[in-house]
Amino acid sequence: MTSETSQNLKLEERINIMEMTKGYLRLEGKIWGLNNKESFANSVKKSLSFGLQSSKTNTNYVQVGDWISSKLNVKIRANSDDEVTELGEQEAIDFVKANFKDGDSVYLNIRADVDTYHKKLVWIISQMYKKSETIDFDSADFEEVNELNQSVIITEKPSDGKVKVGVTTFYGEMLELELVLEDEVVKEYFEENAKVGDLMHVTIDVDNRPIYEEGEVETGEPSKERTTLKGKKMGGENKKSFKKIKNRDLVLSISDVDTEKNEKSKYTRDEIREALEKTGNKKSNKSNSSNSKGDITPVDDGDLPF
Repeated sequence: MTSETSQNLKLEERINIMEMTKGYLRLEGKIWGLNNKESFANSVKKSLSFGLQSSKTNTNYVQVGDWISSKLNVKIRANSDDEVTELGEQEAIDFVKANFKDGDSVYLNIRADVDTYHKKLVWIISQMYKKSETIDFDSADFEEVNELNQSVIITEKPSDGKVKVGVTTFYGEMLELELVLEDEVVKEYFEENAKVGDLMHVTIDVDNRPIYEEGEVETGEPSKERTTLKGKKMGGENKKSFKKIKNRDLVLSISDVDTEKNEKSKYTRDEIREALEKTGNKKSNKSNSSNSKGDITPVDDGDLPF
């Protein structure tokens, strides 16, 4: 069989397969967890992952690089007054490690890659620019930049302020996600218009919300209790209260809809079922939380540097 015949067969196999849904995430924030991070590598993949803190409570985990065979490039500016450097994804791994550090304020443009094996979206950097000014999360003028523009396929009718949607790979494999309808205008639109099989173009807030653990720990022998001039009791305690992040819950909330690009009834229930079955044969991981591969061990609030 010739290579041309093989390519033609592969194209024929793709007939009637769902087209790939595309998504792009814009983030601005501070790098976290890069300084001591080593790249992950095996025979087919190599990547470098780290945290990007886009607000005081929201940190998402992004990566440079993926498939070793990738021909895609990354545009990088390591200083605000430098020219943009364009490197292959694999070359970009070492460049980012050498030229960026924890605490740097950066702008990222990211492609949302559908990982059907781990059942999640992976954020792969396409552009990485160091900002000229340091982001101040405490500033009165601070506004979070966190916007995922994603095409999705409605897989279930909206219910209880949520809607299930599918995102697909180049090969027509579908990953099902649950999106939240917190905005009342968006919620009303979905309840009145969204039907199974519709292809919709939405804007999503990617909110990796911290789940806190609170408690008390002993700090040693209790000190001697004493009374102040005005009668206030002090000392006598050997416990200290704490509050730390024990996990994170990834909430994908729809904030807007590009209604003019939507396509009604683009796919049938049978086509959706077939695409989901393709993915179902792979490793199952039902959680969208940050326990997934590549995320960072739970930390105390005090460990967050910004």
